[in-house]
Order: sequence, then structure tokens, then C-alpha cells
Amino acid sequence: MDTTTVVSMLSALAAIVSAAHAHLQVRQAKRSSEQAQKSILEASNQNRINALIVLKNHYEKLLPEIKELADGLTTPETYFDAGKNLHAEHEDVRKRLQRVNGEIESFYNFYILDSGSG
Repeated sequence: MDTTTVVSMLSALAAIVSAAHAHLQVRQAKRSSEQAQKSILEASNQNRINALIVLKNHYEKLLPEIKELADGLTTPETYFDAGKNLHAEHEDVRKRLQRVNGEIESFYNFYILDSGSG
């Protein structure tokens, strides 16, 4: 074997090792990227759940306060001026609470019930 053949064989071997190393690096980078995306999605979902819980607590606190104010208006004049609006606001907050509870329920169904069966 002459020197040129040996150098060519060593170069080919180095290229194969380099390609294998590059392939492993790409696979590792892909796994890291997928893990980062999963972490971002989990953090986003956790923030959304936290926001929904804060809204739920706010609406649950607000509902009795509005109802108490509206029910405290006994004369027809004050009811017409303020009570009607308070009852409408109470109904609006109740509907919002219902939507928030629906969102929380969907998160529960997706993350708790689905992950428990899989």
C-alpha cells in the first residue's frame, strides 16, 4: 500500500466518524428542541390554568356581593334605577363563571382523565 492509499483510507474513516458524530448531534438537538417545546407548552398551560382559577375565585366572590346588593333594594324606584342593572350584572358574572368552569373542566378531562388512562 502506498502512502496515498493510506491517507485516502484514513480520510474516509475520519469522514465516516465525523458523519456519525454529526448524526448523533442532530438527534440530540432534536430531542432537546422537542423537550423545550414540551416545557413551554406545559408552562403555558399551567399559566392558563392559574388564570382560570383566579377568575373563578373572583367570580365566586363577586356573585354573592352583587346578589346581596340587588336584593337589598326594596323600593320600586331604587330597583328600577340600580337593582335591574345589578341583576343583569349578576347574570353576566354567573355566565362568565360557567364558561371558566367549563374551561377548567376541559383541562381536567384532558390532563387528568386522559393521562390516568394512558
